[in-house]
Amino acid sequence: MTDGPFRNAKLTASWKRYGDDLVSEAASLGECAARACHSMLDEMDIKHVSALIRALQGKAAEAQSDLDSGWGAAAVFAAHPPSLIGDQLQRHLSAQLGSGIAFADAIELALRDTVKDWTRQTQIRMAEECMSARDRGDMARTQYDEGIARNSAVFASIDCEALAACMRSGDKRAFKPALNKIGVDEGPDP
Repeated sequence: MTDGPFRNAKLTASWKRYGDDLVSEAASLGECAARACHSMLDEMDIKHVSALIRALQGKAAEAQSDLDSGWGAAAVFAAHPPSLIGDQLQRHLSAQLGSGIAFADAIELALRDTVKDWTRQTQIRMAEECMSARDRGDMARTQYDEGIARNSAVFASIDCEALAACMRSGDKRAFKPALNKIGVDEGPDP
């Protein structure tokens, strides 16, 4: 599988590869970001999340008034399997609807806030994995410093709208084309 810094971590193969890329000079920031996005999408049940978002959008299209929107949203969430992303989306949507924003606009703002929270939480989790790898001896101190810095840079560069678009469409493989390794004679992107 991998002999990188996350080799002993309880992570998916994709996240272990992300750890390899964090400490590799051959992987560009863009490749690391694509790997992180792919890994994040791989962890979720994208079909259920996409169906939830489509159901919310459908309910927004048929909502008669802003008074209907809170009840309609609750009914949509109740009809779909619970998930961490769904719970975050529901929390953000409730906050948006409570501020008097139109239902359709509230869905988009809630989705944006959900993706931002999700990427921030994942960044923290991967930083913690770097710390654990360092403590286990799987990552040298210099690799750790580089890994933490690159992890921050990677997550700062993630296009949250692109992730939201994947969640809307259900496209779990949107970042897959960017994961093809560069050739031996090529260098990383500048």
